[in-house]
Amino acid sequence: MYRIVMYYTLFLLLNLHVSAEKNKGKGLSSIKELYSHEKLDIILQSCSYDRKLHNSCIDTNLLFEYILDIHNADIHSIKDNIEKLTCFMNAYHALLLKTLLMFPHALYTKNEKLFDSSLICIDNQEFNLSRLRENIAFCSKSIGHIGWFGLWDGTISGPHRPKRAYRKHTLLKVLQANAKAYFASRRKEFSCDFAKKIIRVSDQLLSFCCLSPGISQMQNKDCIINIIMKYAPDDIAAFTAINKKEIEIMSIEVSDKIDRDFSESIQSIKQMMPYNKKSQK
Repeated sequence: MYRIVMYYTLFLLLNLHVSAEKNKGKGLSSIKELYSHEKLDIILQSCSYDRKLHNSCIDTNLLFEYILDIHNADIHSIKDNIEKLTCFMNAYHALLLKTLLMFPHALYTKNEKLFDSSLICIDNQEFNLSRLRENIAFCSKSIGHIGWFGLWDGTISGPHRPKRAYRKHTLLKVLQANAKAYFASRRKEFSCDFAKKIIRVSDQLLSFCCLSPGISQMQNKDCIINIIMKYAPDDIAAFTAINKKEIEIMSIEVSDKIDRDFSESIQSIKQMMPYNKKSQK
């Protein structure tokens, strides 16, 4: 009897050891253990079928279930920077969609008081869109500030709306591909005057790089130049690398018109929203 108990105890200890080895390093830094992003996948895929946002196609219940998942997750305990950036970027797009639903007749995003009145709760702290952008800019610093190229701001300018939620293991490759695609296609938001050695970029990109705490004007210029050397078309990238000390960076003011279908008849959209501050408690 004693031997049976002893063997059984050894068997349990061996299983615990094997289980611990399999789960080694998977603690709170694993997205799967926090919450699934599949709900956001469904929302992003369904709300756009012709590149414009269609409010009527958004499953509001699913959106607010996802926002509640974010509220219940311990995101700030994540130690991996890319994983934290992934969560913040997905939270940003969820809050942006919520905001666009709350203000279905808004035409432009310049009204920051309007757009920053919408909140999302993360680790018992309330975030608006501006504060989330600041956190994303801070997390993007370690990867050369390219987080902006995955950040749709609801307008016809800047990066396009993502087709699905971001994932930790693919985020960096997606952002790098987005950066190259942006410089290749968004020529109204980016230009290079070879004769005058002037490069003009979107004021949105410039503002994003400035959000990182303690960044100086010179560091901001270096940040933009490094991005251009890595992701702009070859001729502009080479020209920038050769003349980076003489190049002047200037901004282009881009449109803040919201990119959605305004022909839709949306009635009492606020009544469709079960999510508010009380449901967060």
